[in-house]
Amino acid sequence: MKELDGLGVNVVNKPNATFYVWADLSNLPPPLNDSLLFLNECTKHKIICVPGVFFDVNPRGIRNINKSMCNQNVRFSYGPPMRNLEVGIKNLKKIIQKFKIKPMRASVYVRDMAEMSLADTRQGGLRATFCAPSTKTLGLMEVESDSEGEGN
Repeated sequence: MKELDGLGVNVVNKPNATFYVWADLSNLPPPLNDSLLFLNECTKHKIICVPGVFFDVNPRGIRNINKSMCNQNVRFSYGPPMRNLEVGIKNLKKIIQKFKIKPMRASVYVRDMAEMSLADTRQGGLRATFCAPSTKTLGLMEVESDSEGEGN
């Protein structure tokens, strides 16, 4: 917990009997203070977390995902072996440092990711497509392969 707090990831309720941590990202530089974009960066560095919006009770999708009270939260598991957790913290430090040096609005981050996806497609690599902006779930990606036999 100390390592997360030192990185600006606030854990309000310290767990007593579980192996999950509910963390607040609101003190992180943008775009890392958005749980979906945080997940996108984490997966690039082999860190797995669950965006808080996935825990928001929102029957029938009545409320826009950007209005979720959980948009700045993630759930981490600290059940893996200690070595894995140490590597995860080390990688998380790198991510946060990158955006402390050069913060970026979420809309700019999403635009840049979309442009990189198009460049990959033109070069015959993997195609990554973002969810349509009208769904308000920017930052989630579906990845397809250009080769037959490899799937989504």
